[in-house]
Amino acid sequence: MYDRDELAHIVAFVGHHLRRFEQAYADRGLRVTGPWGDADNGEPFPDLVYYLEHEDIEGERVLRYPLERNGRLLGAGDAVDFVHELQELTHSEIARLPRSDQAEDSS
Repeated sequence: MYDRDELAHIVAFVGHHLRRFEQAYADRGLRVTGPWGDADNGEPFPDLVYYLEHEDIEGERVLRYPLERNGRLLGAGDAVDFVHELQELTHSEIARLPRSDQAEDSS
């Protein structure tokens, strides 16, 4: 299992790095918000959750990144690698992501 303090540390660490790439994402027409830690995902390990909007794709999309590898919680350094991978998502990969229900939840 994992300690919830570890999840908070991972979210903060990855969030810091994500903000550093904001302009690079924007240059591609992409806006990424998050990450949020989802420990209530029905799995033994949490996910990082990101919300993405692309200027050419209708609606906000949600991307979940599992924080488990080989039965262990990923460390913050491993999880931050995904920040770089976000830049490589193609238009069609983003369009195939599930739509976010975040807007409906807040109304």
